[in-house]
Amino acid sequence: MKNDTPPPQAEIVTFAGELIQKTSRIHLNLGQEFVLTTDDKIRLCLNKHLSRVEKRNAWITPLGVLLTIIIVFPTTTFQPFVCSAETWEAVFIVSGVICLGWLVRAIWQSRVATSIDSVIDEIKRTAIANDTSPTVVQEAEERLSENAQAGELVIRSATYGAGETQKDVTEVLKSKVQQGKLQLEVTNDNLGGDPVQNVVKTLSVTYSYAGEARSQEITEHKMLSLP
Repeated sequence: MKNDTPPPQAEIVTFAGELIQKTSRIHLNLGQEFVLTTDDKIRLCLNKHLSRVEKRNAWITPLGVLLTIIIVFPTTTFQPFVCSAETWEAVFIVSGVICLGWLVRAIWQSRVATSIDSVIDEIKRTAIANDTSPTVVQEAEERLSENAQAGELVIRSATYGAGETQKDVTEVLKSKVQQGKLQLEVTNDNLGGDPVQNVVKTLSVTYSYAGEARSQEITEHKMLSLP
């Protein structure tokens, strides 16, 4: 039996996972990694993405205006109207220079890459890996303290198998906890099937009780009794 106390951060993450399971509807379609975030953070990242998309197309307007000036200017005979002909000609030239600068700036800004992958990367960069806000930490610590005082049995992880062939049976053991205790014979039927046939298997359990981290290893056909 090992008595290795995990860091407080691990306890907080575990509590957060249990809270999500109890209060949220979860659809599982997971690859190698996933990100837990909020709708506000997703909305912020999507707004940035849309802004980049708009900038990628922003060069169309100044290009159209500049082409119009370039086509019209050589074929136009300026006449005095309110201002002199020379003034109107100068206005056209200045407008063309401004449109050229506008076009160069728009093309430069359109070079910013934007794609679905960039949105996902942005969400990952803005994700808070360790939420240290006083409210979350305080709530987690209070919950853990209450559990410790009440002597609650919490199954952290459990595997069943032999050698490198191991089956995750954490949820199986959690479902069999009754009134803060777990009494279970280590058999294939009780643990959801035989992960490797014709071999004596071992159940490895990591759990906490009264605020203390513990672990046990029980061979097949023996009785597991926790705490």
